[in-house]
Amino acid sequence: MELNGDQIELTNCIQAAFSSGGGGGSVTASTVNATITSDFTTTSSSGVVITGIVITLPTITDGKCLIVFSGVFNRNGSGGLQNYLTTDSSGSDAAIAGTGRGAEGNHDNSRWDLATQAIHDADGSDISCFCFTGGNTLTVYGDSGGELGTSISALGVG
Repeated sequence: MELNGDQIELTNCIQAAFSSGGGGGSVTASTVNATITSDFTTTSSSGVVITGIVITLPTITDGKCLIVFSGVFNRNGSGGLQNYLTTDSSGSDAAIAGTGRGAEGNHDNSRWDLATQAIHDADGSDISCFCFTGGNTLTVYGDSGGELGTSISALGVG
């Protein structure tokens, strides 16, 4: 498995945070999390922000954040689905992570657990998750029942 430059920097930050002495410097670690509390639905064939699941990354000098999105999706007919992360809530910024994609099923009420992750500078950016469907109604489950939930979290270190 190869690590790209951002992953190596994040790995080095995490190793420094948990090693004794940390190379003589101080280490900053911070976490943020958001969970949607009610179901979100869309029939859009282009990306729409999942309401209520925006996080603001910590600001850590020379720091990196590991961002993890986990979602529970249901589509009431054929059409597939995708999700992606961006650094703003309008979707005008480039996606910071490749898309998660639910495979096309041959039956109605297909359900998926999708995860998307990214590494980003710890620069105070707002991170949003977008989703869209190729047909019918897509539901992103919230945590209203306590057993299902869609959330986004970030661990920042520097």
